[in-house]
Amino acid sequence: EGIIETALAQAENLQMKELDCIIAARELLQQIKDARAYLQDALLVNQYEPMIELAEGFDQLYELLSSHADVLVQSIEYAESFHYETKEVSNARHLLDEVHILHALQRGLHIGGYYDGGHPQGLPGDSIELDTLNEAYQPVEDFEVTTDIGNYITIKAFHCICLRGAIRDVCKDWQPLYDGITAAQDIGHDTPELVSATEYMNSLSECIQKMNQAEEQVVQ
Repeated sequence: EGIIETALAQAENLQMKELDCIIAARELLQQIKDARAYLQDALLVNQYEPMIELAEGFDQLYELLSSHADVLVQSIEYAESFHYETKEVSNARHLLDEVHILHALQRGLHIGGYYDGGHPQGLPGDSIELDTLNEAYQPVEDFEVTTDIGNYITIKAFHCICLRGAIRDVCKDWQPLYDGITAAQDIGHDTPELVSATEYMNSLSECIQKMNQAEEQVVQ
């Protein structure tokens, strides 16, 4: 951009004729300026505040992610239309990937969670859906998340996977659920799935305690 601006300024100072190359250079310079403006707007992430309210509310975040993805795609396609490649274009592609990942994670978190707390309506393991969330989380393992809301959602998704797996298999071993609840404090917020799992663990602990007391009385 700087080189083109300098060359055009020199041509203007020399009062050169409007040659085709000068016209083309001026058009290219305008395209570059437009592309940078589009990309800078697309790379803004302040629409994801307040972060926790959006992540926990689900519905509004879906709309924000979808509209943001559209803006990113348009800015990237405009840059690619004249082979414009900069760090901003690379960052936009990376952010677009992140937006898609977050959208899939939100869907996975929204489906098949455990929210019955200490009073399950049926067997807790029967209400757990892990495959969708596991599949959505796989790209995260080799991906650098760049946004605050992205960090929150990916951390929450990881711990919810652990909690769902532990609840599903709690009849085999309850210890992973206890460990998962302890580790899930890293989420930094009492997300409903963590609260529900905690209530269930408390009820389970109370039940185990009563069973142990009953066993001791029988032995005596």
